[in-house]
Amino acid sequence: MTGPSPCVRGRSGRLRGAVVTGPAPRTRAGHPGRAAVAQARTLEELVEAATAIYRADLEGGHITLFSELVGASIARPELREEIVKRSEPWIDFVEQTLDRVIGGSPLARLMPPRDLAYAAITFYLGVNLFTHLDADRSRTEALFNLAGRVAPRARLLTMRFPRRRPPPASG
Repeated sequence: MTGPSPCVRGRSGRLRGAVVTGPAPRTRAGHPGRAAVAQARTLEELVEAATAIYRADLEGGHITLFSELVGASIARPELREEIVKRSEPWIDFVEQTLDRVIGGSPLARLMPPRDLAYAAITFYLGVNLFTHLDADRSRTEALFNLAGRVAPRARLLTMRFPRRRPPPASG
């Protein structure tokens, strides 16, 4: 008979188990916000979908678990590699979504989708941490409202213009 699994052998084992077997990236087809993200064609629609996903994940505790695991990796460096590995599908999903919505636009040239994806995941993690300090969530909601007001104003930066044709060669 073998001993208890690493998940039940003390705090470190439980944390490693949570990282390895913890929540799959919320990019799975079953995520409630996946359809809204898949249908989004504008920054406004992406902000609406992101806000809905944030609220659902907050209520479901998914963000809290991820934040706790990231926090635990500070004291337990052996957790970092697996946490990074499990974060990559989220970053990839956000990058692909941004590339679909803003790819080829002036905004994408200013702010590459991969960099924006990393910024979005970083924001998502940080806003969760501050949500716990913002008892009525008014500051957090104000940030999402701000994003909702800024998105339509960024429309010009997301327009894809036809490429200019080079002038004909003079002979």
